Amino acid sequence: MYGVEISRPGADGQPRAASDATIRLALRELGAPVTEASDLGEVARFRRAEMWRRSCPPVRVVQQGKSVVLPLRLTSRAAAGRVSWMLFLEGGPASSGTDRLDSLALAGGRLVDGEQFEIRRLVVPVAIPAGYHHLIVRFGSSEVRVHVIGAPATAYRGERLEGSWGVFHPLYGLRDSDGEHVGNFRTLASALRWTGRQGGTVFGTTPLLAAFDDPPVDPSPYAPVSRLFWNDLYVGLDEEPAPGNADDLVRYEELFRARKAVLTERADRFFAHGGTAEFDFKRFMQQMPEVSTYSRFRAAEHLYGRDWRSWPQPARSGRIPEDGIEPGIVRRHIYAQWLADRQLSSLAADGDTGLFLDLPLGTRADGYDVWSRPELFVFGASAGAPPDDYHRGGQDWGLPPMHPGRMRDEGYAYFAAALRHSMQYAALVRIDHVMQLRRLYWVPAGFPATEGVYVRYPAKELAAVVALESRRAACEVVGEDLGTVPPAVRELMDRREVRRTWVLGFSLPTDQGGALGSVPAGAVATIGTHDTAPLRGLRAAVDIDDREDRGLLMAEEARQLRVERSRRFRALAGVAGAAEAAETSGRDRPGAPDPTLPGVIRILRRGPAGLVLLPLDDLAGETLPQNVPGTTTERPNWRRRLPVGLEDLGASAEAAAVLAAMQEDVP
Repeated sequence: MYGVEISRPGADGQPRAASDATIRLALRELGAPVTEASDLGEVARFRRAEMWRRSCPPVRVVQQGKSVVLPLRLTSRAAAGRVSWMLFLEGGPASSGTDRLDSLALAGGRLVDGEQFEIRRLVVPVAIPAGYHHLIVRFGSSEVRVHVIGAPATAYRGERLEGSWGVFHPLYGLRDSDGEHVGNFRTLASALRWTGRQGGTVFGTTPLLAAFDDPPVDPSPYAPVSRLFWNDLYVGLDEEPAPGNADDLVRYEELFRARKAVLTERADRFFAHGGTAEFDFKRFMQQMPEVSTYSRFRAAEHLYGRDWRSWPQPARSGRIPEDGIEPGIVRRHIYAQWLADRQLSSLAADGDTGLFLDLPLGTRADGYDVWSRPELFVFGASAGAPPDDYHRGGQDWGLPPMHPGRMRDEGYAYFAAALRHSMQYAALVRIDHVMQLRRLYWVPAGFPATEGVYVRYPAKELAAVVALESRRAACEVVGEDLGTVPPAVRELMDRREVRRTWVLGFSLPTDQGGALGSVPAGAVATIGTHDTAPLRGLRAAVDIDDREDRGLLMAEEARQLRVERSRRFRALAGVAGAAEAAETSGRDRPGAPDPTLPGVIRILRRGPAGLVLLPLDDLAGETLPQNVPGTTTERPNWRRRLPVGLEDLGASAEAAAVLAAMQEDVP
């Protein structure tokens, strides 16, 4: 009744029961009046009555071009009256109609607390176009509002990407042409052009969303301040401040401090000299009116402290007083968001190479989205993942989950806005942890990640929003379906034409006569991800070494895993036709790509994958991952830069061979 799953599959495939305490805590966060296990019977009666007394669902998904069919729950006594409706189409005309309730088709009923209820089926005879519409239904003394989502059958799929290839690297890790500055939107434009010259169709990167810019800086792009605004760090400036520009790791604190000074000075000059009258700026403010509220939030952060939950009223409740906040900070953030929008718009329109962006699972509890929409989030739990072979203690990502019922009540407006923000300038968007469409692992506050519980989400409705936003933006969608994935999630992805994800590092062949793991048709197939070591690092077992160093593996277990890894790489060399080269891999030139890489790429390019993605760390012969899951400051996560600029990446004979394999025509 509440969507809390009382058990989950373990890493060994056997079910693991959630504890009573965990279940009760999840139920309370979902609004159930439960304290003890003995309350559950009464809670079930309460929930059943609550569901039947809600006249109709808050959301109705309708396939584009079909009519709305709405179930009405009402008492048998009320079924003798009349019903009227008004439908307001997005950007279109309104329609209305009336009918007798007892003439509507009877679709079921139930006795609830001694009162007989019926379900009557109301048909609104209007062909629903794609979009977000509103339906008002009145009968007796009741008036209910329903969000009607007119959705296409599938997400967008174009011919541009099918059978093509691209590259991936976090933007912060790119160097410009002289190898000096940290990557920004101008560097990103250069990366798109470089990819196009090599014959690729997309350049992919980690999320580019807003981050806190005062120490301590959290460098993770998967814990943004907001999923609705861009990161000021990446705005391209005419003269880039470049503290630590020769470093191999990004020095975020120094970089933010230097860039804030430049952006503040330029924003003050822009506003003082009437730049707000510029047509493009006025257009931006009309299309993004929320940027003013966001910028005031960022100014209030400097006044009251980072965590809005400790702010004084009324700022804590979303109303920031005029007194106290610095107008210069507000101006800087508005100006930076406008520049970011302008630069991303320009690079999206320039050339045939598309941008591949990543939409993270959630947002920080102390960030803007949660402050501005607290009713949508759950504060007594955080999102994570259950234990598996790689993370035996489970994972707690520290991000507040969204409340599934309240998402429905607002018609998924925030979820749609987050999709729209990333899709507007992208050719392809990856939905991080795509299992979130169906269920999400909640870790109650104060509990270890091993003691979480799965909570279900309205998958069909969320998938309809994904399809609608994808079509509107002409942006393809790929879901990150790695790890423990319910079969229903992949079935839903296939129905909606959301591409799947395949990673070589998780699919190494098991024996000499084997083959690469089966690549799903149309999937985005990649050598690795930001959370996995590059191929050369996997060969050297740097991930196994790291897990042993952190006490996650005993010495003998680590030894056995290294033996197994070595066996798999011998098998990979045979599959890739690179056995001779692989035998000398321990003596080859440092910084060269793994010798199996050209052969692997040829196999993937000739296979059923829709898009093959090459991480630039593999091209550069790197060994360490961008991020080690389960660590924060223990490892230099989200900071490592490429050793050279893009133009020098393909200079070696080994790298040129990798690019040549990518460029080969495929049948």
